[in-house]
Amino acid sequence: MQADPRYREASAHVARGDWRRAAALLAPLVRECPTVDVLALGADVSLRFGAYAEACELARGASAAEGQLDPAALMRYVRLLRRLEMPAELERLLERHDVSTLPDAVLPELTLLASSASLFDVASRLSDRMLGRLPASADAQYVAGLLAMFRGEREPSLQHLDRATAIEPRMGNAHWLVAMQADAGSAAAHVDAMRRALPGVVPGSEVEAYLRFSLHRRLHSLQRYEEAWTELDRGLAIGRRLDPFDASADHALFDALRATDASAIASARDGVSGGGMIFVVGMFRSGTSLIERVLTGHPDVVDGGETYQFTAAMREAADQDGTGVIDLPLFARAPHIDYARVGERMAAYATWRKGGKARLTEKLPSNYLLLPWILRALPDAKIVHLRRDARDTCFSNLRTMFRGAAAYSNDAMDMARHYRAYEALMAHWHRAMPGCILDVQYADFVADPARQAERLLAFCGLNFDPRVLDLAAARGHTTTASAGELRRGILRNRGDDWRHYAAHLAPMLDLLDRA
Repeated sequence: MQADPRYREASAHVARGDWRRAAALLAPLVRECPTVDVLALGADVSLRFGAYAEACELARGASAAEGQLDPAALMRYVRLLRRLEMPAELERLLERHDVSTLPDAVLPELTLLASSASLFDVASRLSDRMLGRLPASADAQYVAGLLAMFRGEREPSLQHLDRATAIEPRMGNAHWLVAMQADAGSAAAHVDAMRRALPGVVPGSEVEAYLRFSLHRRLHSLQRYEEAWTELDRGLAIGRRLDPFDASADHALFDALRATDASAIASARDGVSGGGMIFVVGMFRSGTSLIERVLTGHPDVVDGGETYQFTAAMREAADQDGTGVIDLPLFARAPHIDYARVGERMAAYATWRKGGKARLTEKLPSNYLLLPWILRALPDAKIVHLRRDARDTCFSNLRTMFRGAAAYSNDAMDMARHYRAYEALMAHWHRAMPGCILDVQYADFVADPARQAERLLAFCGLNFDPRVLDLAAARGHTTTASAGELRRGILRNRGDDWRHYAAHLAPMLDLLDRA
């Protein structure tokens, strides 16, 4: 079909950004010649016009259709499948295509997309191929270091990242991964290397932000707290420009959520059972990764990582594109959604991901915004909510570069106001859905892991297994900012880092104390 002039012309219009002309050409082609290339391009164009459900349908059709895609079309389709949260379809696509024929330039992005979909075996094969082809590529070394960090292989990860920064000293994201994993012994040399690199980066760029956040962490480990604060403050200022935070929209969303009749929503339970999903929720940096590692140490539990699967299922049922876990347009359509359809998509995903095991974790912390709808679509879902000291949580958010996932974390007062809204919403959910949410206090868990793990597993319908407390031996991957810490075990001395910066954080701390 790639020889069809209408397809070639539609592709050319997409490349130029003329989506209306592309849509007009593709409409008859989708009906007459539903080949993989036509359906994949049609899905991309549909999403461009906000037809989310149609894009999902065409994307699934393309996954099942025969044929091969040229490199440009393949990469466009891979990006689309990640946007629509379709990892099973992505896995089938990459199994069917000979990725060894792809240009070297696309391999880093393709590998990162595969790993972001938790297709780690695929990503590892791509990474090995990339290293074999491009051993002197900073991108190839960075990706290898990232995947090793996800696997908990600290030393191999640092070796690859050191090679990446030796090839390209201004590689900010590689410096950030080093700062998250390396011990204090190498911090002074790393600080010097990053400061040498800074004059060569574009001021106010993402690269500079990564370097500033990395400098903060390394200077903190050297107990040079005033210098560390200066670097963090500079990094936060860049973050605010790169990821502007709409405080009014954030407040309006929380107001709308707190006004919901969550009891009626959750008790409707007109979805489906059988997914066996455990949702681990809370604020970012509250200990959710620790709890997921404990859960996935159990032989009956599979690590699902952090995904937007539930949001994608809601958006498909609502035919509503958007941003974030939930936004006001999706909230407005929520009462009219077919939750059996949401549950069916989630159950199909869980069955694929679990591979025959009983339970699957979903650890996107901000799913706390969706709890009544999760319980409506998946009546047998388990909700585990992590709570950590507000000051520790907020400061840990501030010093983490999320890049697009938590814009409120680039300003101390925005962070505190968001945290207070989160607390009020969780109190509302608890009142409306008593007994449906297990609160786990982070401090209690690290103080008495065995007792707390037994309580956690019992809530999830699992027998206690002492192996769950051996984090170094736990299966699976950790893809969050805690990836560099968890294989070290359950740490009891974390927290109170904010005290070194209390004078700078005084307004935020005051607002949290008033709460």
